[in-house]
Amino acid sequence: MTKNYLLLFIVLISCTQKDPLSKTSENYKTQKTSIPFSGFWVNETYIKSVQKTKSPRLPNGMLESCIKIPTSTLSVTRMVSGFYDGGPNLVILKKGNSYQFWSEDLEYKGDEIEVINKTKIKIKNQVFIKMNDKITIDNPTILEEILFKGTYKNEAGEIVEFKSDGQISGLKNFTFYSAVLCYTGPGLDVDQIAFGKSKSETEIFAYKYKNEDLEIYELKCIQKDLENNICEIVDYGKLLYVLKKIK
Repeated sequence: MTKNYLLLFIVLISCTQKDPLSKTSENYKTQKTSIPFSGFWVNETYIKSVQKTKSPRLPNGMLESCIKIPTSTLSVTRMVSGFYDGGPNLVILKKGNSYQFWSEDLEYKGDEIEVINKTKIKIKNQVFIKMNDKITIDNPTILEEILFKGTYKNEAGEIVEFKSDGQISGLKNFTFYSAVLCYTGPGLDVDQIAFGKSKSETEIFAYKYKNEDLEIYELKCIQKDLENNICEIVDYGKLLYVLKKIK
């Protein structure tokens, strides 16, 4: 069990006591009902950090990164840490007008979910923002939505368009892009993005923003693990494109 897993378990599930209600008053534990705020939610602290720094690196001290709220109660979900580490299985129950996290076995009650508005919820002391409906756990185009999407001009004055669903036009012969979201492991020393003709045919590049200008570089391998044929340390290589964002 990882450190993050333990921390999430402590935050979301209180194991010190069971819910004091008698079994005869626990009908809400068996009633399946729709959740009006279902969807994919991302920590507001992360979104603000990306928009400020133009980098996908997690801000210091941020643990919970995102969660999928299911369409109905009693469905299993998990709070995700760092966009890679899932916490314990949870379900959401509705008790009166309150929505609550519970352990999957319905033995232990966790935090309540405060609905602030249609696009903002609060869990414990952290606020989460709802992403567009195309963003899912299996298709987490988060950076495409909050950082890259927009219209740019290259140095020749030609239009390059990044869409929030990972489509791109106007940059070489690329039609697909995917920004690296998780930076845990070797060879992730600089911010990275993949371009290609499809999801299965991509090449990794490095990038950085200077104000609203997006600079794309070759990815330079500094130190390689020859046995496993992977780069352990990378850096910015040759500058390839400078794209100025115009809207």
